[in-house]
Amino acid sequence: MTSEAERVPLLSPDTGPRLVGARWEGPGLRRVHVAVAPGVGFAYVPGQVAMLGVAGRERGIFAIASAPHEPGPLTFLIKDGGSAAATGLLDAEPGARLVLEGPLGGGFDLTDAAASDVLLVGVGTGIAPLRSVLAELLVTPGRAGDLALVHGVRHTSQLCFADDHGGWRAAGVRVRLVASRPAVSDCWQGRVGRVQRHLADLVTPATLAFIAGMDEMMAETRAALLELGLDPGRIRTNLG
Repeated sequence: MTSEAERVPLLSPDTGPRLVGARWEGPGLRRVHVAVAPGVGFAYVPGQVAMLGVAGRERGIFAIASAPHEPGPLTFLIKDGGSAAATGLLDAEPGARLVLEGPLGGGFDLTDAAASDVLLVGVGTGIAPLRSVLAELLVTPGRAGDLALVHGVRHTSQLCFADDHGGWRAAGVRVRLVASRPAVSDCWQGRVGRVQRHLADLVTPATLAFIAGMDEMMAETRAALLELGLDPGRIRTNLG
């Protein structure tokens, strides 16, 4: 857990974080890269979140998508959900001064993950904390077991981190993409429906599952995993 002392917002002109890069992942979805000054620590674990916003504007809670071992700026995935914090980050230009507080939350418990078959299940921007887990596991020494990622979205235009998919697959990760409401114009040839319906062949009693997304989705996914015979102790979320 992160202590209160470690949650000090980075506010000063010298240490204040800045937006150093961004790219659109889809309509209303932006990947942003946030750098802090050299020597300013920001230690975190996969699955943790942070308070982030443009300086002088509202801040919001966003999951960290980068992995602790990755050099360079922190990565976040911002969705246009109508909040002032998200709007500010969607509109911000490179060089904009930001306010960053965190990390917050316990993150994912990766105990035994390196020795287990791991299943990551997320919908929408829930892919962000799962990307952090996956990137970290791929460089864990002595890792054994299979890795699988199931990412669900409503429309195919909302699929994020597509530039990572090739590398993940090359590393042996089973990447399964699911669209619940693909448009006819998408010419989608992939899986359709809710992610919970596409897990059966990826689960064994030894699977360790990490889930992220909206509360309802996580509850339904947990129920589906239990029905498939997974022990409750092998189902983990990043928020408790």
